[in-house]
Amino acid sequence: VAASSEPWPLVLLGTGPMGDALRERARQLGLGSRVTFDPYVRDRTELAERFAAARCAVLPGAHETFGLAALEAAACATPVVTAEPTPSASLLDGRVDTFRPGDSTDLLRAIERARRRIPDVPGAARLAARHTWAHIFTEEIADLERLLERRGPMSWRDIGPR
Repeated sequence: VAASSEPWPLVLLGTGPMGDALRERARQLGLGSRVTFDPYVRDRTELAERFAAARCAVLPGAHETFGLAALEAAACATPVVTAEPTPSASLLDGRVDTFRPGDSTDLLRAIERARRRIPDVPGAARLAARHTWAHIFTEEIADLERLLERRGPMSWRDIGPR
Protein backbone atom coordinates (compact mmCIF):
# COMPACT_ATOMS: atom_id res chain seq x y z
CA VAL A 1 0.00 0.00 0.00
CA ALA A 2 2.73 2.45 0.95
CA ALA A 3 4.71 1.78 -2.25
CA SER A 4 1.75 2.26 -4.57
CA SER A 5 1.46 5.52 -6.47
CA GLU A 6 -2.33 5.10 -6.41
CA PRO A 7 -4.14 5.80 -3.13
CA TRP A 8 -6.31 2.67 -3.16
CA PRO A 9 -7.78 1.44 0.12
CA LEU A 10 -6.70 -1.75 1.85
CA VAL A 11 -9.20 -3.75 3.88
CA LEU A 12 -7.74 -6.51 6.03
CA LEU A 13 -10.20 -9.22 7.05
CA GLY A 14 -9.31 -11.25 10.10
CA THR A 15 -5.90 -9.98 11.15
CA GLY A 16 -5.53 -12.60 13.89
CA PRO A 17 -2.66 -12.32 16.36
CA MET A 18 -0.79 -9.86 14.09
CA GLY A 19 -3.57 -7.25 14.29
CA ASP A 20 -1.85 -4.89 16.72
CA ALA A 21 1.49 -5.10 14.91
CA LEU A 22 -0.21 -4.46 11.55
CA ARG A 23 -2.09 -1.45 12.93
CA GLU A 24 1.16 -0.04 14.31
CA ARG A 25 2.96 -0.59 10.99
CA ALA A 26 0.15 1.15 9.08
CA ARG A 27 0.38 4.06 11.53
CA GLN A 28 4.17 4.26 11.10
CA LEU A 29 3.76 4.36 7.32
CA GLY A 30 1.11 7.09 7.52
CA LEU A 31 -1.55 4.82 6.04
CA GLY A 32 -4.14 5.20 8.76
CA SER A 33 -6.84 6.59 6.47
CA ARG A 34 -6.23 4.00 3.74
CA VAL A 35 -6.17 0.82 5.83
CA THR A 36 -9.22 -0.70 7.49
CA PHE A 37 -8.99 -3.60 9.92
CA ASP A 38 -12.14 -5.71 9.95
CA PRO A 39 -12.81 -8.87 11.93
CA TYR A 40 -12.80 -12.35 10.45
CA VAL A 41 -15.99 -12.95 8.45
CA ARG A 42 -17.70 -16.22 9.37
CA ASP A 43 -20.91 -15.81 7.40
CA ARG A 44 -20.53 -17.27 3.87
CA THR A 45 -22.99 -14.87 2.28
CA GLU A 46 -21.34 -11.84 3.86
CA LEU A 47 -17.90 -13.09 2.80
CA ALA A 48 -19.10 -13.59 -0.79
CA GLU A 49 -20.52 -10.06 -0.78
CA ARG A 50 -17.23 -8.67 0.56
CA PHE A 51 -15.24 -10.51 -2.12
CA ALA A 52 -17.62 -9.41 -4.88
CA ALA A 53 -17.32 -5.76 -3.78
CA ALA A 54 -13.50 -5.84 -3.72
CA ARG A 55 -11.37 -4.62 -6.63
CA CYS A 56 -9.11 -7.61 -5.93
CA ALA A 57 -8.46 -10.13 -3.16
CA VAL A 58 -4.87 -10.52 -1.98
CA LEU A 59 -3.66 -13.63 -0.18
CA PRO A 60 -0.04 -12.75 0.59
CA GLY A 61 0.86 -15.88 2.58
CA ALA A 62 3.81 -17.78 1.12
CA HIS A 63 2.71 -21.10 2.63
CA GLU A 64 -0.96 -21.64 1.81
CA THR A 65 -1.97 -25.28 2.26
CA PHE A 66 -4.46 -24.97 -0.61
CA GLY A 67 -5.76 -21.42 -0.80
CA LEU A 68 -9.51 -21.94 -0.47
CA ALA A 69 -10.06 -18.19 -0.01
CA ALA A 70 -8.47 -17.61 -3.43
CA LEU A 71 -10.93 -20.03 -5.03
CA GLU A 72 -13.82 -18.43 -3.13
CA ALA A 73 -12.84 -14.94 -4.25
CA ALA A 74 -12.41 -16.02 -7.88
CA ALA A 75 -15.85 -17.66 -7.77
CA CYS A 76 -17.21 -14.21 -6.80
CA ALA A 77 -15.62 -12.75 -9.99
CA THR A 78 -12.97 -10.98 -7.92
CA PRO A 79 -9.45 -10.84 -9.38
CA VAL A 80 -7.05 -12.69 -7.06
CA VAL A 81 -3.42 -12.13 -6.05
CA THR A 82 -1.56 -14.98 -4.41
CA ALA A 83 1.98 -16.23 -3.92
CA GLU A 84 3.30 -18.42 -6.75
CA PRO A 85 3.34 -21.66 -4.73
CA THR A 86 -0.34 -21.41 -3.68
CA PRO A 87 -1.86 -24.71 -4.92
CA SER A 88 -5.29 -23.30 -5.81
CA ALA A 89 -3.75 -20.72 -8.18
CA SER A 90 -3.58 -23.36 -10.92
CA LEU A 91 -7.36 -23.82 -10.72
CA LEU A 92 -8.34 -20.19 -11.19
CA ASP A 93 -8.45 -20.12 -15.00
CA GLY A 94 -6.49 -16.90 -15.50
CA ARG A 95 -8.25 -15.08 -12.66
CA VAL A 96 -5.07 -14.90 -10.60
CA ASP A 97 -1.91 -12.83 -10.60
CA THR A 98 0.96 -14.37 -8.69
CA PHE A 99 4.07 -12.95 -7.06
CA ARG A 100 7.32 -14.34 -5.72
CA PRO A 101 7.02 -14.88 -1.95
CA GLY A 102 8.95 -12.27 0.03
CA ASP A 103 9.21 -9.88 -2.92
CA SER A 104 7.12 -6.81 -2.06
CA THR A 105 7.85 -5.16 -5.43
CA ASP A 106 6.52 -8.22 -7.25
CA LEU A 107 3.50 -8.26 -4.90
CA LEU A 108 2.70 -4.65 -5.79
CA ARG A 109 3.01 -5.43 -9.51
CA ALA A 110 0.61 -8.36 -9.11
CA ILE A 111 -1.88 -6.16 -7.22
CA GLU A 112 -1.70 -3.49 -9.91
CA ARG A 113 -2.32 -6.10 -12.64
CA ALA A 114 -5.25 -7.56 -10.71
CA ARG A 115 -6.79 -4.15 -10.09
CA ARG A 116 -6.85 -3.55 -13.87
CA ARG A 117 -8.70 -6.81 -14.59
CA ILE A 118 -12.34 -6.66 -15.61
CA PRO A 119 -14.40 -9.11 -13.53
CA ASP A 120 -15.71 -12.04 -15.59
CA VAL A 121 -19.00 -12.94 -13.90
CA PRO A 122 -20.02 -15.75 -16.30
CA GLY A 123 -16.53 -17.27 -16.09
CA ALA A 124 -16.62 -17.04 -12.30
CA ALA A 125 -19.98 -18.83 -12.26
CA ARG A 126 -18.51 -21.66 -14.37
CA LEU A 127 -15.51 -21.84 -12.03
CA ALA A 128 -17.80 -22.05 -9.00
CA ALA A 129 -19.91 -24.78 -10.62
CA ARG A 130 -16.80 -26.86 -11.34
CA HIS A 131 -15.61 -26.64 -7.75
CA THR A 132 -18.67 -27.47 -5.66
CA TRP A 133 -18.02 -29.91 -2.83
CA ALA A 134 -20.25 -32.51 -4.52
CA HIS A 135 -18.27 -32.23 -7.76
CA ILE A 136 -14.90 -32.34 -5.98
CA PHE A 137 -15.87 -35.43 -3.93
CA THR A 138 -17.17 -37.20 -7.05
CA GLU A 139 -13.84 -36.55 -8.80
CA GLU A 140 -11.90 -37.66 -5.72
CA ILE A 141 -13.79 -40.96 -5.53
CA ALA A 142 -13.25 -41.54 -9.26
CA ASP A 143 -9.51 -40.88 -8.81
CA LEU A 144 -9.37 -43.37 -5.92
CA GLU A 145 -11.24 -45.98 -7.96
CA ARG A 146 -8.80 -45.55 -10.87
CA LEU A 147 -5.89 -45.90 -8.47
CA LEU A 148 -7.34 -49.13 -7.05
CA GLU A 149 -7.99 -50.50 -10.54
CA ARG A 150 -4.33 -49.95 -11.49
CA ARG A 151 -3.14 -51.59 -8.33
CA GLY A 152 -5.25 -54.74 -8.77
CA PRO A 153 -7.10 -56.78 -6.17
CA MET A 154 -6.55 -55.71 -2.59
CA SER A 155 -7.47 -57.06 0.80
CA TRP A 156 -7.99 -55.16 4.04
CA ARG A 157 -4.42 -56.14 5.00
CA ASP A 158 -3.22 -53.98 2.10
CA ILE A 159 -4.80 -50.80 3.46
CA GLY A 160 -4.75 -51.41 7.22
CA PRO A 161 -2.07 -50.36 9.72
CA ARG A 162 1.35 -51.88 9.22
